Amino acid sequence: MMRIVLVVLIVVVAAPVGAATSKLSADGNARLFLPDVVGPVRPPLLVMLHGRGSRREHMDAVAPTAVEAGFVVVTINAPIPLGPGKFQWPPGADIEAVLKRISTYLSGFPETASERQWYVAGFSQGAWYAVLLAMAHPETVRGVLSMSAVMMADMPRLSAPKQIPLVLWAGYQDRYAERAAEFFADLWRRAGSPVKLERFDGGHTLPQDWRLRLPVALQFLRNPEQR
Repeated sequence: MMRIVLVVLIVVVAAPVGAATSKLSADGNARLFLPDVVGPVRPPLLVMLHGRGSRREHMDAVAPTAVEAGFVVVTINAPIPLGPGKFQWPPGADIEAVLKRISTYLSGFPETASERQWYVAGFSQGAWYAVLLAMAHPETVRGVLSMSAVMMADMPRLSAPKQIPLVLWAGYQDRYAERAAEFFADLWRRAGSPVKLERFDGGHTLPQDWRLRLPVALQFLRNPEQR
């Protein structure tokens, strides 16, 4: 199993990003997005994982919309370089290595250091790991948004978690993501867990109307009984 040991220092330099304020880790591999105004109730935490050959900035563009929907957000670079500005998560299904990397960066931000449960959203390979994290660690993951997940390896012997909601996005022109979405949706349904499978006109990308879809998806993750 891949073991990743990181020492993370946080640069406390705030910069406005849409409706959010952000903080960047000293090594540049993680960014924390906070709402400009925090009410009496502590916002839930959403971890966002980019796809293979991408970087956290892909999720940085999505994060402010999630903040507007009532979340604190952390975006994280995958650990394995693929070239200048490109990264991937561990090949296969090394769930523990991904969890370790997420936990390391969350513990580095004072605002998220005490968080023991969080939501997770991912795109492509990041979505693959988002779903696997929920299956392997239901005590930690509260809900999952899977955006164009692709199955990157043989499926580990894991069961769908009970009562952890899942939203799946898959483009009609993305046959691999469609297959993965149908597979995971079936697992969730057979477990009696809340799940929504949403298709859109497009390929291996976010839907064009993701800014409208995202708040609805996140609301479902928080309150799946309110369909």
